[in-house]
Amino acid sequence: MKKIKIIIADDHSILQHGLANSLEMEKKFEIVAKADTGIAAIEYASRYQPDLVIMDISMPGL
Repeated sequence: MKKIKIIIADDHSILQHGLANSLEMEKKFEIVAKADTGIAAIEYASRYQPDLVIMDISMPGL
């Protein structure tokens, strides 16, 4: 089974890590990157071509 590649983008590390830990409990999900700025999120999305990006609506750098 192909895993769903996910990027988490949030400038609040507690939320970012909590969400990543919850999602990683499911074997079908793979967190490919975590970004703390909007620019990093765009770079990771270009590099990893994720299936899903979970992103804070207000990110630094955007």
